[in-house]
Amino acid sequence: MNRYRDRVYRQAQYLIHNAEEIEDVVQDVLIILHLKRQTFRGESSFSTWLYQITRNVILDRLRRQKTY
Repeated sequence: MNRYRDRVYRQAQYLIHNAEEIEDVVQDVLIILHLKRQTFRGESSFSTWLYQITRNVILDRLRRQKTY
């Protein structure tokens, strides 16, 4: 998990500019990776799968922020 933390952090920085929010995204993504690691089928590279999970977490957070 530590090996992917920096990659997730950098990706989150593109869309989120609050350090606390970025840390929350990183934590959420690493938890999802841990819980869903057995669902990775290998049809794409692991980095693509990680990118998609990170993207989804970020977009979900941004959507929730817009609705309030």
